[in-house]
Amino acid sequence: MADRIDAYARADFGGALTHERRFDDRAFAGRLSLTDGRSAWLAVVADGVGGAPAGGHAADLAIESVMTHLAQAGAEDILALLAGAMQVAHVAVLAAGDQPDLRGLASTLAIALVVDDRLYVANIGDSRVYLLRAGTLTQVTSDHIWWRVAVAAGRAARDHAQRHPRAETLERALGLEESAAPDLGLYLKGGPEAGEDEALARANQGLTLLPGDRVLVCSDGLVKPRADGSGRAYVGPEEIRQQLGAETASEAVQSLIGLARGRGADDNVSAAVLAIARRRARPVAWRRLATTLATGLVSALAASMATAWWLTR
Repeated sequence: MADRIDAYARADFGGALTHERRFDDRAFAGRLSLTDGRSAWLAVVADGVGGAPAGGHAADLAIESVMTHLAQAGAEDILALLAGAMQVAHVAVLAAGDQPDLRGLASTLAIALVVDDRLYVANIGDSRVYLLRAGTLTQVTSDHIWWRVAVAAGRAARDHAQRHPRAETLERALGLEESAAPDLGLYLKGGPEAGEDEALARANQGLTLLPGDRVLVCSDGLVKPRADGSGRAYVGPEEIRQQLGAETASEAVQSLIGLARGRGADDNVSAAVLAIARRRARPVAWRRLATTLATGLVSALAASMATAWWLTR
């Protein structure tokens, strides 16, 4: 199945409301080789934290660090490999932020890695990974923003937390603080704020992908609430589900970003898709069918001739 994965990524400036913002998103999707010789497919998005200096530089460092680590570090334990990639990226962003002109450098990071047809994910911040399977869309990462962390920790009720002034504030990101532990859970039942156990979510890692599955990695600019105060997302879950059903990864990515841009997204918008080829219908064995039909026809003609000969005796 690994040879039948279609990958595409695009980082976009965003809609008309982003005209005064910097271009801080970066995205990649494609194939890479691990040190043990196995091929892997990677989809990754980094979003330089808004308001921080040179957010785009932080996102560049994050993507480059991840790709270098995955290609050069031992691959016996994929979760350890992902955790190491996150740590290397964090250290790179943290070190760059020590420079006087780059104080406050930070970035989100979301990774989807497919090895031997199995899905592994890691994230920090509010960039996300989704899985579309058999028409059902699931967000398989958990956002590290104030309201979700508060609900998961039992500090606030969901309705109250979502109305809090700090509701969308990032709690974790690369370079944001000295320690930045990545989330290595693959959540299939709503995430920590829905009561899903983090240890069980970690055990979900290595989920076997099936024909037709789609994996989306995106920045928050695609899914955040619209600037018009309506509470609706720039691109909602049902729209994501529909667009991911496109035949190719490129079509899915272009459609998703197009929707957000068309609605005046007020942030950079990035999307990376890994599309697992759909199961092909078994081809009709025309040669075998033709042989069978011809044999049957010959047999029928022979029987007919024998019957006619017997009647004329």
